[in-house]
Amino acid sequence: MKILYIHGLSSSGNSGTAEHLRRLLPNDTIFSPDLPIEPMVALEMLKRLVKEEKINLVIGTSMGGMFAQKLQGTYKILVNPSLHVSRSMRCKLGINRFFSERQDGISEYEITPELCDRYEELEQTQCMAYSGEERDNTIALFGIGDDTVNCREEYCEHYTKYFSFPGRHRLTEDVIRKYVLPIIEQQRIILNEVAAIQSRIATSPLSCEIISDKDVIERIYYSKFRDLEKMVCSDPLKLCYLRMLCDNYTAIYARVEDGNHETLLHKLETELIKNSDRCRYLLVSTQHATNFGQIGYEKFLQTYSNFLFGIVGCSNTEKIEHVISYDNAFPENTIETFIIIGIGKHQS
Repeated sequence: MKILYIHGLSSSGNSGTAEHLRRLLPNDTIFSPDLPIEPMVALEMLKRLVKEEKINLVIGTSMGGMFAQKLQGTYKILVNPSLHVSRSMRCKLGINRFFSERQDGISEYEITPELCDRYEELEQTQCMAYSGEERDNTIALFGIGDDTVNCREEYCEHYTKYFSFPGRHRLTEDVIRKYVLPIIEQQRIILNEVAAIQSRIATSPLSCEIISDKDVIERIYYSKFRDLEKMVCSDPLKLCYLRMLCDNYTAIYARVEDGNHETLLHKLETELIKNSDRCRYLLVSTQHATNFGQIGYEKFLQTYSNFLFGIVGCSNTEKIEHVISYDNAFPENTIETFIIIGIGKHQS
C-alpha cells in the first residue's frame, strides 16, 4: 500500500512519526516529503504526489491534517488536525527552527504576517462543497490531553467519523500501534476487496461497457453505491449487474429485445439447468419488464420453483437495493447466483 504522511508546522519529512510508520509498516511504501512553507505551493505538491504515485492512504498530523483533508479522492486519517494553523503562526512571528532535519538542508524559516494571511486564506475554503463520499473517506483522531490544538467541534460540523485516544498532540509509537495501525489495516482490507471487484468486472460480459478503472471502482465502493448513474451509466441493467459483482455474487447476464419472449424463456431455462447445482436463485428483470403473466413467467416460475427463488422487477436504479435485500431477508434461502435479464432495447 502507498501511504502519504504529511507532517505538521516546523516539522519535516524525517520526523519521528514518519520513522515510526516506516518501522511499523515495513511492507508498505511511505511517502513523507518536506512541505514548502508557502501553503499553496505545498498543497499543489501534495495533490500532484497523490495523483502521480496513486496514493492509497493519507495521514496528516496537526497542520498536515489541514492539508490532508483538502486532498480529495483518497482515504484520509487526520490526527489532531490544526484547521487554523495561521492562529498559531501569528504567535510565532519571526525566525523559527525546524524540529528535524530536512532533505533540502534548510534549518530555519521566517513567519511573516503576510505568510499568516496566505494560510488564513487557504483555511477559509476548508470543508467546503465536499461530497458525502469525501466525508465517508475521512476519519480523525483527537488526543484527550492535546493542549496545543483543539478543532474537534469544527471538524464534527463537517465530518462524522472520529474518536479520541489517550494521548497528547504529538503521536507516539505506542499510539500509532494501538490506534492508527488498526485503521490502516481496515483500509488494506478495503483495497483488497476493490482489487477483487476489479478482477470480477474485468472478466465479466460487460467489462468494456461497465467500468474497469480502479479509481472509479474505489469511488463506487466508498460511496456505498450512491450516485451510480453519475459514476457509471444510467442503464439499470448494467448497474444492477455491477452491484451484484461488487457484492461477490455470481451474476449471469443476458439481454433480450422486446417481443422475443420465447428466446428469453429458453435462455432462462438454459442458465437454470446449467447452474442447478447451486443454491436458490433470484431472477432480476429490468427495463420494460412488465406483465410477466403474458409471456409465461408465472408458468416458468412454477416449473422451476424447486430452485428458483423469485422474480423481481428492477426497472430503475432505486430498486437495486431492494433486490439485494431479498438475500438479506431470507438467510435460510441463501442466493449464490443472480440471473440478470434485460428485457428491452440496449441502453448506453
